[in-house]
Amino acid sequence: MIKKELIKTKFDIKKNIKDQNVIFLGNHCNFFDYKNNILNEQYKTEDCIWKNYDIFLKDYDYLDKLYNKIFNSLLKSLNFFHIFYKKNSFWEPIIGPWIMVFCVNLYTKWKISMFQSENENLFTEIDSLEDYKFNFLSIEDYKRKISHDSFNHIIFCKIFLFLKKNKNCKVDIVEIFENKNKSEILRNMRLTQYPSDKKPISDFKNITKKVFLKLYSYFTKRNKIVILRNYLGSYNNLKLNLSLKQLPCFYTHNLNVKNLCKNKDRKDFTIKFNCENLFEKFLLEEIVHHIPETFLEKFESTCNEIYKSGLPTKPQKIFITNYQFNTFLNFYIGLTKDKGSKLFSAQHGGCVGQYDRHWSENFEIKLSDKYFTYGWNSNAFPKKTLPIGFLKPIKKLKKYGNKNKKDILLIVKARFKYVGKLDSSCRSNYTFDYLENIYDFIDNLKDVYKKNLKIRLRDQDLGWHEHQRFQLKFPNLKFDFGDSNIFKMMKKSRIILLTNLGTSYLEALAMNIPTVIIANYEIEPIREDCKDLLNLLIDSKILHLNQLSAAKHIDLIYDDVNSWWFNRETQKNIEYFCNTYAKINININKELKEILNK
Repeated sequence: MIKKELIKTKFDIKKNIKDQNVIFLGNHCNFFDYKNNILNEQYKTEDCIWKNYDIFLKDYDYLDKLYNKIFNSLLKSLNFFHIFYKKNSFWEPIIGPWIMVFCVNLYTKWKISMFQSENENLFTEIDSLEDYKFNFLSIEDYKRKISHDSFNHIIFCKIFLFLKKNKNCKVDIVEIFENKNKSEILRNMRLTQYPSDKKPISDFKNITKKVFLKLYSYFTKRNKIVILRNYLGSYNNLKLNLSLKQLPCFYTHNLNVKNLCKNKDRKDFTIKFNCENLFEKFLLEEIVHHIPETFLEKFESTCNEIYKSGLPTKPQKIFITNYQFNTFLNFYIGLTKDKGSKLFSAQHGGCVGQYDRHWSENFEIKLSDKYFTYGWNSNAFPKKTLPIGFLKPIKKLKKYGNKNKKDILLIVKARFKYVGKLDSSCRSNYTFDYLENIYDFIDNLKDVYKKNLKIRLRDQDLGWHEHQRFQLKFPNLKFDFGDSNIFKMMKKSRIILLTNLGTSYLEALAMNIPTVIIANYEIEPIREDCKDLLNLLIDSKILHLNQLSAAKHIDLIYDDVNSWWFNRETQKNIEYFCNTYAKINININKELKEILNK
């Protein structure tokens, strides 16, 4: 039987594979050749680890339990390594988000590899790993590097070698020795930048900012209530702080971890936990190489940077949102909770409260003393959630004229190429389907309306080459690369087209701008208690469960949008839905003041 070559991570443009039988490990192997402007799409892929949702649910529960096992072991090891004793309330905000990203990222690759490992008719070429060392500075650095093809290729290599060593792999392994420093490759990894990317902030501005924050902190370091990252807007944030008889706190958003000094040696760190299967043995071998320096060598200097920031060290309460993947905020929360501070957090995503499974949502609510939602209550944490409404200063438009507006604003959600989170939408094989569904929608839209499409992309390509894909398929479309204010773009559009159940669809409905949503319950499984309200949007032709239905509806209503949108029944359904999932609270500051003052 002819053996097939197994390519681990991506299409290798340097190798001629036309005359070979090739199996690709997943849709992440698709590769864009920038030099020749060619998209190499490999349709013969085997990434099907979570196509069956029941398997995903089983793995979700397993990974949740695995998180707790690793957290408890890592907590003990870190306390021993740093020669002190800190409780869960200190460590979980700091290391919790990283643990889950680490587990999910390796587990998905493990399952993909295991799917092929028993096939004795395959062989794979892997790089020699003799000169390789990881170098992760922080959780931000970790998330950036694990999104790169080079990192994922190395992990696949490690998995196959580990399986072979443990006699659990029938695939023939051909080890290649190449003269390249893999450590240097990872250090220099960057995600693809769009043409409109902003220039980095100059050293002078950074120094000026630090001096200002140092002087300003004399007025805020005794604040009893610390309000940091939130979506209130500058005016409401100032107003809330003044109503609490204090000035707002400011901080350096990102630490320069690279320049922090090392106070410990990683070689002295050890961790142990009971391994229940072969994957956990692999995880145990790998974990010490993946832990960011801020947890080990640079832990002490990172804590010192937090103390030197000038923020209050013993506040009674902290109000903060969207902090999971920010080293500064994670450490600040851990340090202050360790001294008895109460944590108030808030929703920062449309899928929160709607997805069938959402690990980050549960994590944030669990850590919080109170958690503010857009209007819904949590069945899992009924005593912690408060349905306060949007924090953003969103206003419902009383009138919306479409006479001079032509654009159909199509907002594309940025999705990572490799799985690094745990919720119902994270199944990697469906990430590719998401883009294909959008292309299918555009193909089925009438040409007379297609010319009015404007595609809104994120300001950074996370690996799927969305911009190049769109331009190859639809060269005459208009694009925005995240430069323009999204709310201004919405208000200038005739119709807003949302392609997933994210934040933007809730904001558009709350503002009462004509909106069409495409959702696929296979790609984004949602909770049963959410479906009744979503059915109201389906009844009003706002929500469509397939792209063809959405295209036909836009063709039908484009010339007279208002007759559809401002129909009494449609408006009634929108209002009823928004009362639970997209509530505008005109008294938001007053309610926050009362809650924080209690």
